[in-house]
Amino acid sequence: MRPSLIAIQVENLDSSVKWYQDYLMFSVLDRKEFKDHGLSLAILQLGDFKLELVANDKALHKNALLKENDAKDMTGFTKVTFSVDGVDSVYETLKKKGVTFALTLRDSNINPTEQFFIVLDCDNNWLQFIGPK
Repeated sequence: MRPSLIAIQVENLDSSVKWYQDYLMFSVLDRKEFKDHGLSLAILQLGDFKLELVANDKALHKNALLKENDAKDMTGFTKVTFSVDGVDSVYETLKKKGVTFALTLRDSNINPTEQFFIVLDCDNNWLQFIGPK
């Protein structure tokens, strides 16, 4: 068993879709509106992994709450981790694109043969990239 799709609630669906397309090269598989429920969603794909972005009219917005409470993070969503070859190359590419880093490239404290870094998407969700040195 392995995960095949993860869903993330986002503040602005169009902005989030663009972020994942521009920074991580995801493609859009489908978009749906459920107006009766105040939901709109986009299914994105990268390789065999699918990411569902969900905008919910009834959700609290993480960025606004963090700012309002002078906080840097909140419980609930933790992170999505991507295993990549050439982690240093991915790091440099994202750095040149101007992505916001939560943690810059460093050695793993779990596996000495790996490195990782963490970026923040436009909704301050944590995305970790890990791979061999």
